[in-house]
Amino acid sequence: MTFFKHLLIAALAALSLSALAQEAAIRKTLAERLPNL
Repeated sequence: MTFFKHLLIAALAALSLSALAQEAAIRKTLAERLPNL
């Protein structure tokens, strides 16, 4: 049970980190494109 619990926590952490990285990349591209408009 504890192994699956740790696995679930690790998966959730990886998903949240990847989501944060994608959000940062999207904000960066938006900030670069807005002055062009």
